[in-house]
Amino acid sequence: MMKIRKILSVMLVMIMLISSFPLEGRMAEEVIQSGKCGDNVTYKLFSDGTLVISGTGKMRPNNISTENPWRNVLDFIKKVVIEDGVETIGSNSFSGFKNMESVEIPDSITAIPYAAFSGCTSLKAIDIHDG
Repeated sequence: MMKIRKILSVMLVMIMLISSFPLEGRMAEEVIQSGKCGDNVTYKLFSDGTLVISGTGKMRPNNISTENPWRNVLDFIKKVVIEDGVETIGSNSFSGFKNMESVEIPDSITAIPYAAFSGCTSLKAIDIHDG
């Protein structure tokens, strides 16, 4: 009986240790909004405030007040990750993201229009990947 208790105690400690490590990548976060932002470009907004843009080709330009698909959650977004394959950032796409602190831009981006990041008063880091 004592041996079984010892084994169960060790197993319980192992489970507690394993569960204390965060899940890799986006698995731990829930997608709260998604859609298209170009012909072949999509976006996903995760519950941690990360906006991920993926696909191939160009993002469409946005009128900041009416066409931007994430205009209703601007203040929620803290980080933008643009994945490899996206070629251009749409004009005004990230204008007014007051709480966005960082942006990751892949080397597939060939154009960043004027005012793409205007009004991003908390922006601290722009990581431009050099692939």
